Amino acid sequence: MKNILQSLDKEKAKGEMAYAGISAYYERWCSGDPFYEQTKEFYMRVLPTKEGPFLELGIGTGRLARLLIQHQAVEVTGIDVCKEMLAICKTKYEQQKEAGCLGRLFLEQGDMTNLQYFEQFGTIYLPFRTVGHLLTDKHLEAMFQGVYRALKPGGIFLLDHYMFDREWAIQNNNKDLLMYSDNSTRIEDHYNYHFEKGYMDCAIKVNGVVVDQFQFRWCSKDCIGNAAKKVGFSLEVLMGEFDGSAWNEQSGNQIWVWRK
Repeated sequence: MKNILQSLDKEKAKGEMAYAGISAYYERWCSGDPFYEQTKEFYMRVLPTKEGPFLELGIGTGRLARLLIQHQAVEVTGIDVCKEMLAICKTKYEQQKEAGCLGRLFLEQGDMTNLQYFEQFGTIYLPFRTVGHLLTDKHLEAMFQGVYRALKPGGIFLLDHYMFDREWAIQNNNKDLLMYSDNSTRIEDHYNYHFEKGYMDCAIKVNGVVVDQFQFRWCSKDCIGNAAKKVGFSLEVLMGEFDGSAWNEQSGNQIWVWRK
């Protein structure tokens, strides 16, 4: 039992350290993702049509939540395991409050696989492929169970993830990929794919120095869909792109909306 507890503690500590090194560069780093703007436009189009209060899982620096409360008189709770990311989010929110915004933001350090809420939220969302940080089916199921408990009856859960492109992964395996560059800062990703195990090691370099590294899992459509169904969610819609088009075999993304 002691060894098991030590293993869990190490896993928790490792999770809390992820993104600590890249936190100061996070917005610039993310801007290199081809779906960076599309995800923002999608959630800002969809979330205002949903009922609050809202819960954002993996809020990071608060890119989406802060934009939502700027224009909507809603309450958003954001959780993240990384205290460095939350500190940046808090600072940005305090500046935002001083300048004036319509909604309110509450921040908590926590793990999305161990949610402690009960029928508190009208809408929960897990954006920008963050589900890939749940490396096992047990972690995925624990997240879905917590979300289901946290939603009010009839509440909505939104989640997006990519469809794994094996050909692209093979072509870019063990290569430095440029994410951002200006006169003083160059940010690159380096992926080492474990194709047989379904995850990759990701290292993030700033000016050639590794500042952060973590593992990331690509979740299949069936894996996510089955986990949601198992806890009792009813599927509202499955989209394949951020323009709202329906999912098909050629889709690059899987964008889910479930109802409790």
